Amino acid sequence: MSTKMRRYEAPILEAWATWEIFRKLGFAADDIYWLFSNTLNAIPRPGVALNIQLKTQNKEFTVTCSQRLSEGEARRLESSSRKFQEQLSSASFDEAEMIDVLHESFAWKNKSDLLVALVSNGFVFPFKTMN
Repeated sequence: MSTKMRRYEAPILEAWATWEIFRKLGFAADDIYWLFSNTLNAIPRPGVALNIQLKTQNKEFTVTCSQRLSEGEARRLESSSRKFQEQLSSASFDEAEMIDVLHESFAWKNKSDLLVALVSNGFVFPFKTMN
């Protein structure tokens, strides 16, 4: 029986979609991080945000996937994201829903801008050779 991805909050789904796009571009999973970090320029005040960070090729590229969160909201979202990742690892999500969630994400809808930003920051997309 599959678990519904959409039961998770939008920032978690957006973070996963961003992670998935980086994977589809050929970046290694070990180079992509879920990161709750302080954001100083948030309005109305500083807080914490959920980000996906790509660290490879001696570069870092961070995509913010949530609005500013309070410390309590960040702790709750982090706990929920860990549960999400466990379910993702156990392949308990429906593949058709995963595709729908990916295609509905902000990152996917703006993938051309994401690709341009990566290239502008000096990233080279990995590729696999055919045997």
